[in-house]
Amino acid sequence: MSETQPSSKKAALLKHPLRQLREILNWSREEFSKKVGMSQATVQNIERGAAPLTEESAFAIEAATSCNAMALIESSDVWRRLRTEEAKVFEKAAQSAAASRMANDRMRPVRLDGEPFTAQDYDTYRGSRLAPESMEGALQDLGMRLDLLMRPLADQPDEFRWMYRYLVQTLNKARNERGPGAEAMTAYAMTLGKAELATKTIGELLKIPQVAGSPQWKASGAAERFGAKEKAHVVCERYPYWPTREVLEDAETYLAPDHVFGERTVWRITLPDGKPIAVVIDSTRAAGLQGRLTPAMIEVKREALGKTAE
Repeated sequence: MSETQPSSKKAALLKHPLRQLREILNWSREEFSKKVGMSQATVQNIERGAAPLTEESAFAIEAATSCNAMALIESSDVWRRLRTEEAKVFEKAAQSAAASRMANDRMRPVRLDGEPFTAQDYDTYRGSRLAPESMEGALQDLGMRLDLLMRPLADQPDEFRWMYRYLVQTLNKARNERGPGAEAMTAYAMTLGKAELATKTIGELLKIPQVAGSPQWKASGAAERFGAKEKAHVVCERYPYWPTREVLEDAETYLAPDHVFGERTVWRITLPDGKPIAVVIDSTRAAGLQGRLTPAMIEVKREALGKTAE
């Protein structure tokens, strides 16, 4: 047997804090994985010491069980250090049942107040309702955690947007709002896909901002070349348009949509002299959650964000 790698039989006497937690709750690895939201392979690797217990996993465990996440991380790190860096100490403790009990007690999962965690604590936690003051404290704590999570991404707009979108999708999933189904999309599409024929005067077209302000209209010189009462032949086509990008409302406000309805309108105009022009207008109606971008993010990437908004 290697000095740096104790036998699995003896090592089993020194139980990883995660395994101790499972045994306290009397959960199989499969049951633990489902309730906490971790894969069985991840749980197994952590318990074997092949992978560290990350903060993300620890806080997921805390949310599911009320077991103290930071204490669980600290105990997990101690267990892994003993197993790898201080293998002789680990081996010595594994040879003695009494020493193993003492070591396991030191790394036993604890409640948020530091007291030993029990199955009764879990039952109480799952059956309790949040009092108003507890809810307020939880919201403040969540706000601080989100700030710590997002602040390092302040000067990385792309990463910020992906993280923000992930959070929004998680919230929407929890609220069971996953956007419109196929029926709603079909119904919306049926309101479009139409072509309207009309005769409009140059003056009427000038009152349509999207047309009069378009580069195509300005390049035609229609406003200067024709009188307000002269007529143009117009075909207005409308059909669904599904944007693939996130929507930036402006340089400071970011909208992460859970669904987007889009419409593309094409104005095909034949001017009084027979010259045709086409003006394409895209519009969207998005539903989702909004957030304010941080000052640092706006300062570093203002130009890039402006281009995305276009």
